[in-house]
Amino acid sequence: MTPKEAIITCQIACDDCKRNHFFVSCIEERCANYIKIKALEKQLPKKPITDSTHYAGLEDFFCPSCKKRIVSRLDGKWCAGRPQKCCEECGQALDWSDT
Repeated sequence: MTPKEAIITCQIACDDCKRNHFFVSCIEERCANYIKIKALEKQLPKKPITDSTHYAGLEDFFCPSCKKRIVSRLDGKWCAGRPQKCCEECGQALDWSDT
């Protein structure tokens, strides 16, 4: 089962739970399926956020989930680290294609 398929399965379970009123006041942050969905979403690669407003030729790349700086690129060369498969802070999978 892929992460996307598992997310769909958990979403269906959450919808069933809400529809059948198993929880009078369902708090999503405490729902096991909600927690599973959030963990599975981190396995789906997202493109890093790029910020090139500080200095000419400098690009900073940030995690799209926790906003931590991952790496920088100066005049097309990686500096202050290397592109990573996932964020060291929150575990979000990263997609570096087209960067």
